Amino acid sequence: DAAVNGVTYCLTRLLAAGTDSLTAMQILLQMRTNYNNRMTLSSFYKGDGKELVEELFSNKPKTIKEQNADFINDWKDSPSSSFSSPSSSSSSSSLDVFVTGATGAIGSELVYQLLKNRNENSHVVCLVRATDDEQALKRMENCLKKTSDEGDSLSTASLKVYAGDLSKQYFGWTEEKFVEVSKTVRVVYHLAAKVDWFLPYSALRQANVMGTRFIIEFCQKSSARLIHVSTVGACPSLEVDLDPKRISLPQALRMGGYSQSKLMSERYVISKLSENGGDVVIVRPGMITGKTTSGYSNPTDFVPRYLVGCVSLGMYVEGSSRDQDMLPVDVLAKRLCALENETIQRDEKEGTPILAAVDNKWISFDEIGEMLKKTKDIKGVTAKEFYMKLRQSPNNMLYPLRDIVFTGGTSVGSGVSFVAGFPCGQDYIFSHGLKEEKEEHDQPTHSSLISLYYNFLSSEEANK
Repeated sequence: DAAVNGVTYCLTRLLAAGTDSLTAMQILLQMRTNYNNRMTLSSFYKGDGKELVEELFSNKPKTIKEQNADFINDWKDSPSSSFSSPSSSSSSSSLDVFVTGATGAIGSELVYQLLKNRNENSHVVCLVRATDDEQALKRMENCLKKTSDEGDSLSTASLKVYAGDLSKQYFGWTEEKFVEVSKTVRVVYHLAAKVDWFLPYSALRQANVMGTRFIIEFCQKSSARLIHVSTVGACPSLEVDLDPKRISLPQALRMGGYSQSKLMSERYVISKLSENGGDVVIVRPGMITGKTTSGYSNPTDFVPRYLVGCVSLGMYVEGSSRDQDMLPVDVLAKRLCALENETIQRDEKEGTPILAAVDNKWISFDEIGEMLKKTKDIKGVTAKEFYMKLRQSPNNMLYPLRDIVFTGGTSVGSGVSFVAGFPCGQDYIFSHGLKEEKEEHDQPTHSSLISLYYNFLSSEEANK
C-alpha cells in the first residue's frame, strides 16, 4: 500500500503538471526496470490517482471497448449533419486571414510568409493562448523573430493577435466577439493541435477534435475557406486512404491516439462543413524539418534529435533500412500561402480536396550517417552496438526514445514509401485529391539540408 500510495502521489502530480511524452516514457521505462511492469503510455495517461496505479500493478488493463469509448461515440456522430449550413460566401480580398496554432513551428513560419505578402486592407489574425491580448502579441512577435531570416525587416502592421483557447467554445470569448471576428475572415488556417504520439485519444480529444468542431462553427459564420492542416498519420496509407471516410472503424481502432484525433477531425470537417457546401482543403504534411534558408529547427523534433544524438554518441546505424522523409517548414508554408487565393476545382466524385505533402525521395538513416561522417567524427556500427551505447548515455537526446525507436535488432526500422510527395533537389509534387501537381523549385539537396540543420543546432541561437 505504501508503494502504491507513493507512486499515486508522484503520477498525480506529474499528470496535473502536464507531463510531456518523453518524461512519461522515462518514468515508464524505470517502472518496467524496477517493477517488471509492462504498462503503456496510454494507460499512464488514461488513469487517475490510486485507481490508475492499482490498475498498473494489477496488470489488468482496460478492455479495448473501455479505452476507446470516446472515439467510438465520435465515430458514430461524425457522419451526421447536425451543424448549420455555411452562410453565403464572400470573396472580398479586403477580408482577413485567421490562423490557429500560430506560435507553433509551421504556424509561425506561415504567419511570417503571409505577412510578407499582405496588402494594407487585409490582416493576419492569430489566435494565441495567453492571459490577455498584450501577452498574446508578445508571444507571436517572439516567434516571428526566431523564424525571420537574418537581415529581413518584417512589418507587423497587418498583424492582429487575440488571446484565446481553441479547446473552449467561442475560443473562451463571448459569443458576440466570436461572431464579430468571424465576419471579417475570408480564409481560416487551422493548424492548432496537441501533438503527442503517445497520449490516448481521450487525452487529445478536447484540443484536437472539439477544437476543430469550434473552428467549423467559426467558418460557418462567414463561409470562410477552411485550410485544415492534418497529418499523413491520419490515414494508414496515402495510396488507398486519401479519403478518411474509406477507413473502417476496426482499422481506426488500431491507430495511435494522435492519429485517431486527426482522423476524427478530418471526418468532422468533411461531414459538417465540406459536404454541406463549405469551402474546404485538407493538407497532410509529412515529417516537418527546419528552414531551407537558416536551418532554424525545433531541437526536440525527431530529425534534430537524431542528428545531435548520433554526433554526441560518435556513431550511427550502418546499413539501416529505415527511411526518413524531410519536409522543410518554409516549403510547406509557401504552399499553404498559395491556397489562400488558389481556385480549387472540386470533383464531386473525389470529394473533399486532400493535399498530401511528403518527401517522395526518402533518405535512409544509413545515408544520414554517411553525410554526417563527412564533417563529423562518427563511425558506422550495428544497431545492437548503437542501442547498447545509447542505453549507457542518459543525457543523449535520443535516450528517451531508446526502447521505442531503437532496438537491439539487425536494423533500425523498415522503409516506407508514399506515392505522393516532393523530392528534395528535384521538384515538388503535391498530391491534390487523386490528381498530382508538379512544381519546379531550386531547393537544396538532402546533404546540404543535413549540414544546415546540424550547424544551426550547434549554434548559440538553438541553445537559447
